[in-house]
Amino acid sequence: MRRISIVAVIALFVLAIAGQFVVPRIAANKAENQLTKDGGTATATVDAFPWPRLLFKEGDSLQVHADGIQLPLITADTKVLSGIDGFDDVDIQVTNATAGPFKIAKLTLERRGGDNAYRTTLAGTTSGRAIATFAGSQAGGALGGFLTGLAGGALPFGDQTVPFDFETTLRSDGGKPHAVAVSGNVAGFPAGPLAEAVAQALAGRF
Repeated sequence: MRRISIVAVIALFVLAIAGQFVVPRIAANKAENQLTKDGGTATATVDAFPWPRLLFKEGDSLQVHADGIQLPLITADTKVLSGIDGFDDVDIQVTNATAGPFKIAKLTLERRGGDNAYRTTLAGTTSGRAIATFAGSQAGGALGGFLTGLAGGALPFGDQTVPFDFETTLRSDGGKPHAVAVSGNVAGFPAGPLAEAVAQALAGRF
């Protein structure tokens, strides 16, 4: 009986050690697949000790580098940040992405320490024609108002590209991104709604 107990303890110990290597890699693979399901490439690294924290969407760090991915830019009430809020450190870097009518050259979502706000940078281009088409067919809520304002005359109509480049501080409001500080604008319009929508689209992949 004692021998069986010792064997069981050893088996559990081996499983725990194996899980520490295997489960974070499985979580990273899942993130990569979610990010690239509509194209592009992604590399993710997930660290969590002990690994069962991942069962509760918690961990030590989440690092992602993605390129050429597509993000569904829609207004939603889902608590998308809850998928990454449980990580102490978050470092997500995206290049050459598409989000609705926006071509994104660079997008970052970073946080150091689980209780701190996220820092976001967003740079890219759009056009009046792309904004008008998207605003009339898909967007609603705060994002819809933002896009309608742009389409209503803030941007030159047609395919002329208009650049944007700004930084935002985002807090998770029960899993929903909320812009509390924005440095920069899009054609004179406050960029908060766009920052929230893009962060929501990105976090929704996790």
